[in-house]
Amino acid sequence: MTVDDRLRSAHARMPEPDEATIARARALLDAAMATDQELRPHGGSPLSAAPPAGGPRPADPARLPGDGSPPVAARRRARPLRVALPLAALALAAVAAVAVLPRDAERVPAPPAKPAGGPVTYLRNTFHMSTRYIGANGRPTASPREAAYAISRSVPEEIWLAPDGSARVAYGKESAPYLPSPADERAWSAAGSPDLAKLMGRPGRWGPKRTNYGPGRFEAALLSTANLDVVLPEKDRLSVLPRKQWELREFLIRAARKQRPNGPGELRRDTFAIDALAFLQYPATPRDLRRALIQVLRNVPGGRDLGNIRDSAGREVRAFQLPADMEGGPVIAYDPRTSRMLARGAGSGDAIRWNMTYRVKVAGVAKIGERP
Repeated sequence: MTVDDRLRSAHARMPEPDEATIARARALLDAAMATDQELRPHGGSPLSAAPPAGGPRPADPARLPGDGSPPVAARRRARPLRVALPLAALALAAVAAVAVLPRDAERVPAPPAKPAGGPVTYLRNTFHMSTRYIGANGRPTASPREAAYAISRSVPEEIWLAPDGSARVAYGKESAPYLPSPADERAWSAAGSPDLAKLMGRPGRWGPKRTNYGPGRFEAALLSTANLDVVLPEKDRLSVLPRKQWELREFLIRAARKQRPNGPGELRRDTFAIDALAFLQYPATPRDLRRALIQVLRNVPGGRDLGNIRDSAGREVRAFQLPADMEGGPVIAYDPRTSRMLARGAGSGDAIRWNMTYRVKVAGVAKIGERP
């Protein structure tokens, strides 16, 4: 439990401080800091920006296989700080800080909401299964780089997951063709808004179809990606994954090495991302593990934080982009409150084309096959 966790736990048992209390606490803290601003480790010199002896700061994103440095070893526990501040000021500041700290769910997640209804979890996703690229001459092209815009089709993906681990996955019919991003819409309009159905062609015969899984088999099927069988136990597969960010990162690095023992660093980096995204995509991944996976992926060297954007379902989401040598540099959108992955796409800005949208509908139903 972190200091913030303990403060919030204590705060939950006391009334909110009024504005006068908060202002008084801040004034006391500011006055104390003005008289003694030096924070010293026990027996050491003033704290500076230099990393502690024995390795890089835990906050620094460590390198992954293939970037020229060895994996980060276990981090040293930071020494406690002796701070010369009045105890009353610290106590008041703690109460005030709890009241005004943003409820950032990535640090202090709220309890997960269980779907209303029956014991079987029902999820509907959108699988964007086919894309055709149209060149500046108005004709299809095989090269995305030569395309003026893209046209896509999607299918609904439905998942029923029972408490015993049995499941059903069903795919519906392909949708009508559509433009997958605002940038595609602008380019299509500038080209004279040609008929999308004629440009896209007839839909394939991929669906409808469904697959049933016996108890525990859905987890085994979904988590067999990238040869994960060699690093996970046969049963209760997620039990071996650490829940702390740096420990989980080390586990994924070791797993990639074991899965690709003779592969180059680039392949191992790709495997690292494939594994992490597979765990994040699995609907039954517990909340603490989802949170750690998001932290690991967001801190990958070379990635980009995209802030708050909207996914293909129109939801406001938090997003980041992995570097190009990891699964092609996908954009990952997630719910900052629950750390659930909500969408996955490619591109940047208003040209992001989402190829998977998760949790469009979530509910509890009585049995597999029943819809809410």
